[in-house]
Amino acid sequence: MISPEILQPVFDRVATHFLSMPKASASEDGVICLYRDPDNGNRCFIGALIQDEDYNPKIEGLSIRSSHDGYRPVGTRATLEVAIVRGMNALGIEIDDLTDDLRLTLEELQRIHDGWGEGSYGREVVKSRLVGFAEAHKLSTAALTSEVAA
Repeated sequence: MISPEILQPVFDRVATHFLSMPKASASEDGVICLYRDPDNGNRCFIGALIQDEDYNPKIEGLSIRSSHDGYRPVGTRATLEVAIVRGMNALGIEIDDLTDDLRLTLEELQRIHDGWGEGSYGREVVKSRLVGFAEAHKLSTAALTSEVAA
């Protein structure tokens, strides 16, 4: 399990981003969720962690999670992981790469967004699932209130 000290800033960023999102970041037909929508700049939950200078359109369509433990990213997947690590570093999280556990945990957030983007459920379910994620990882849910600045 990833420590709350690492996950809390990530969760806070995702939660405040969620509150500012008019809709999920997805293609027009809802078939694919997008790290960043090229038309309006909207970002998915993981895309919210990626800084402008690290975004590369080639990452679209990739999942944060590999299919097996011990995976070492190469090519475009490495570009995605470097962008996420640098975004987490910008949040004050000192990591050099994504561990298998961290990939799996970030995938949980990616799936919450993607279900919304694919039209499987609405905003209230997303909020409920974010609360469940926070509780499962022993995180504060304060960022899900409107009193916290986005």
